[in-house]
Amino acid sequence: MRRIRKQVYDSIQEMVEACDAAYKAGRSHGGFDRQRFIGRAFTGWDDVVAKVGEHWPEGLDLVQEMLFELRNVTGQARPRSRVRRGRWSADDGDEIDVDRLRAGQDCWRQMVREEHDAPQTLCLVFSLCTSAKRKSAEVLWRGAVAIILADLLEACGYRVELWAVNYCTSGYRDGSSAFQAVQLKARESPVDIASLVNGIAGWFYRTVVFQSYHVEKPKPTKGLGRCMNISEDLPLVRELAGDARVLTIDGVWDRSAAEAKVQAVMSSLR
Repeated sequence: MRRIRKQVYDSIQEMVEACDAAYKAGRSHGGFDRQRFIGRAFTGWDDVVAKVGEHWPEGLDLVQEMLFELRNVTGQARPRSRVRRGRWSADDGDEIDVDRLRAGQDCWRQMVREEHDAPQTLCLVFSLCTSAKRKSAEVLWRGAVAIILADLLEACGYRVELWAVNYCTSGYRDGSSAFQAVQLKARESPVDIASLVNGIAGWFYRTVVFQSYHVEKPKPTKGLGRCMNISEDLPLVRELAGDARVLTIDGVWDRSAAEAKVQAVMSSLR
């Protein structure tokens, strides 16, 4: 079995720093000014580095439109909430309500959490890997699904971490495969759409992820390998999740597929 050259980054900043070091060492794929293919205008690698750390208003507007469309399908597929809710008791609880006591009503307030079998921490992993024939806007759909699921699941009391990955066979001239993973959201961080948009963008994939091949010393192949699908049982993905339940998002290129994926995931957690 051919070697898999694995890179795992805890943040976009860490990934960009590794890519920048490779670029400054003279290792680069180039082509950072190919606006039509990339999906955004850049003057070169230094411009990519600068803009990765900035908000992308056009992309934020586009993703918010996608999320607005997807929210229409989530109402019927919402999982059971884990959020603590208050119940009233006549005998005991966490605190007493004097007004209810005087009115002769159950006055002890109990905070309870609904129990079910699903784990509390979820790891959402979506694929960035995309054929050159796909438009940059199509790349956004998988990330948009990941963001709305993270938002909905955290509203239901789950802790969610979010990873973007690129997995290709024969990515290097020595025959080895490539696997790059970057954490976009830690389980303790809130869902901040503005800060997540860059990491799900087609231009991020076709600049930073492409450059990340050069973090490794062997030269990449011209086409950077063949895209491989990801799944919950893929060991490379499982390693990212640790003790959390892992959910993968792949093969989503339009609204219809996005709706189906959101419904499937939410229904599986009921």
